[in-house]
Amino acid sequence: RHGRMRRLRRSFGPTNPSLVCRPTRFGTMAFLGLDLSTQSLSAVLIRDTVSGGFQVAKSFQVTFDDLLPQFGTKNGMRRALPRGSRDAEVVTSPVRMWILALERLCKELEKPEWRELLEDVDAISVSAQQHAAVYWTEFGATMVRILQDSSRWDRGAKVPLDALFNEQCFSVTDLPIWADSSSQAFCPKLEREFGKILFGDGAGNATSTAENAEERDAKWLADVTGSRAYARFTGIQIAAIGSRTSPALWDRTAHISLVSSFVTSLLIGDIAPVDESDAGGMNLLDIHTRHWSQSALEAVSVVANMHGTTNDAGELSAAKLRRLLGHVVRSYTTVGYLSPYFRGRLGMKHDVKIIAGSGDNCCTIAGFGLTSGAEDGALRHARDSEGSSARSRRLSPRVLVSLGTSDTALMAVPSASGCGGLVGHCFPSPIAPKPEAFTMLCYKNGGTLRERLAKALEAVPDSINTSDQQRWQNFSRVAESALEDLLHKEEVDFRLVVDMPEITPVINKTGIYGARFTSSGPKKLWWTGHSAKDETQLLIRSHVLGRFLSMRNRMRSFSDSSSSFGDQDAVLAAGGGARSDGMLQILADVFGCAVIRTEAADNAAALGAAIRAKHGSLCSEGHVPFHDAVDQPSLARLQGFAPESDDTSSVFYPREEYRGVVSVLLENYEKFESEIEQFYLVKHEEAADTDASRATPRWMDTSMIWSVAMGVSAFLYLRLFFPR
Repeated sequence: RHGRMRRLRRSFGPTNPSLVCRPTRFGTMAFLGLDLSTQSLSAVLIRDTVSGGFQVAKSFQVTFDDLLPQFGTKNGMRRALPRGSRDAEVVTSPVRMWILALERLCKELEKPEWRELLEDVDAISVSAQQHAAVYWTEFGATMVRILQDSSRWDRGAKVPLDALFNEQCFSVTDLPIWADSSSQAFCPKLEREFGKILFGDGAGNATSTAENAEERDAKWLADVTGSRAYARFTGIQIAAIGSRTSPALWDRTAHISLVSSFVTSLLIGDIAPVDESDAGGMNLLDIHTRHWSQSALEAVSVVANMHGTTNDAGELSAAKLRRLLGHVVRSYTTVGYLSPYFRGRLGMKHDVKIIAGSGDNCCTIAGFGLTSGAEDGALRHARDSEGSSARSRRLSPRVLVSLGTSDTALMAVPSASGCGGLVGHCFPSPIAPKPEAFTMLCYKNGGTLRERLAKALEAVPDSINTSDQQRWQNFSRVAESALEDLLHKEEVDFRLVVDMPEITPVINKTGIYGARFTSSGPKKLWWTGHSAKDETQLLIRSHVLGRFLSMRNRMRSFSDSSSSFGDQDAVLAAGGGARSDGMLQILADVFGCAVIRTEAADNAAALGAAIRAKHGSLCSEGHVPFHDAVDQPSLARLQGFAPESDDTSSVFYPREEYRGVVSVLLENYEKFESEIEQFYLVKHEEAADTDASRATPRWMDTSMIWSVAMGVSAFLYLRLFFPR
């Protein structure tokens, strides 16, 4: 194996980009990115330009629900109740659907308009939904290696992928995916076992309450793996799946892949290794050493055997789990060549490099070129352009904020040290060597909540508009006034609206949380199930301002480098919420740096995979800095924030007059969220209900309503049967 890899490296030549990017029939090289998401399989091909940049040449998408209706999925997912459960819905996707989607894609790529482009492809990489695992049988691994049989495929034999890979290739055919939370009960068990293995049975128990011990164990797991235990993460899914599947699961399983390495395995005709960035979403990788955590492997095997052995799933030891997972590689590693099967079908070169696949969030980081270096960023090369007068040319994006149905914040950090916390996630960087990493925050109450609040504005005087455009203009106007209303007040009312159980912070009780912010902190915390009719504008201002205060506070806890942003730093804003100028202005005020609105492509993850293929192609003999390998102006143009433009209408700068009030609000909001977490987490539900009853109006109290109803009934009974 090592000899083959040495020959592989020698064949790639020097890392000088001008030598590696050799001319082709059309004078430039091309790179292909694939993205297997929840709902579709996409392909994006980018081509180098003569000027040294690159552009998208062609793309295609297979949508599962529309083109593969025989699998009965909705949005690419199946939902069902597992055996013995009444409410824990399991969310899965059939692995055969993914195989057939790849077959559909191959048929598209066989067309003449694609084949002449594919002749120039130098490297391919894969993006995929994170967390889900694929369970290979030994027969499946053998079938994968058949794709490498050149004597069979070089003769022109054509067999569809779905004919090669049947259900016997997989020990689990319906795979739990990231949207599945039915394994939630396994999370505290994993955290507890991890704490026992790491520090022993009684670590800290003499001085800690059970509640503190639970939090301590969760923090230990997060410190090592980048996240506390999450139901959707691979480690928990592995621990839980033995209790749901047919007997002898672990005896029949030969390998475990992530979805990204599953597709990569098909491309190279061998079981591909997992890349370290995608592995960061498993609760199994030590994000500091970038190897499997022995303590995490042992904890998962203990929890799996608690249930699996009773269902005859077979014994799963830590050593066996390590063997099933294989080894971890850097995200820009060349893991092999395109197999003869695909070369023959698609008419591609014999030396097309396959770069390790990675997760969709990881590829998004690559697609926007986010690194933590002060001289890095998607606009770095434009800083010193002669004659540049636009402030936007000097900006280096450090953070990506996506304001969609849910809200997400991604930030590159110099190191994973100190990033592991009870909220949020930390992953190894997909484009930079150790110790660089990136952090991720997810908020569930996003676009759907904003849509509801925007519609509620129509019932407010002077805000009556019917069109979507006018509605969002009103929403934006109210959002932008959030800081103006607070500027000269010593005390202000604040709200946190929770329409759905929230992820960040963890809040399971829906409703509205309120407090009065003062110079010394929040006071009089309360909860109610309903908002007053006249406070819609307050809810909008609180939601927008609070969301960005929360992001900024939690990013500061991830890394010292994120405690302040300089004049040349910027935040990229994408998604439907980025349409609101008012929201982006508040985002700039809270972060204290410029905000750039970007029109991210619908297939941003596939584009990121293609860009990773380009970067990985140049790293065959050692890491090449991402921003030396990838033309940044081209990257910026593809993501909708062209550096050469002097138009600053999509760039928002912080307003100096609000820096002081933002500083006070950051401190208040941090305490506000902390108090809500303290009193209203799931395990404090009973205490939360007691506190809520004090804040709930008397007429809403259930016992009061019952008493009134009984009184009215008695009165009617007496009048009916004992009239005067």
